[in-house]
Amino acid sequence: MTRLVAVLAVAAVVASCSGESGSIIPAGRYSGSTADDRAIVVDAAPDEVRVNQRKARLLEPDTNTDFAVGGGRLEQRWKCRTAAAGRELRCTLRFLGRSETIELMRE
Repeated sequence: MTRLVAVLAVAAVVASCSGESGSIIPAGRYSGSTADDRAIVVDAAPDEVRVNQRKARLLEPDTNTDFAVGGGRLEQRWKCRTAAAGRELRCTLRFLGRSETIELMRE
């Protein structure tokens, strides 16, 4: 029984640190660039995300990993996950019918 509890505890810790959707982006500033070399800066806090100083709209109430910037036809949809123990973000950006993966490093 003790072994089962230990295995379940380890599984819970691994799941919480996996960076999957539903987790939280650690607070901080992350920077990188798009494929066409446009600079991207993401400022993350538990309850707010900004992209290049523009406030994002959080799409899920319990996470800051899924967000949108702008609106209408020009809306940018972001879905991010953490990597390298929170030092990196890997985000999928959907904009104007295209999709791009962007890797951002914590400053």
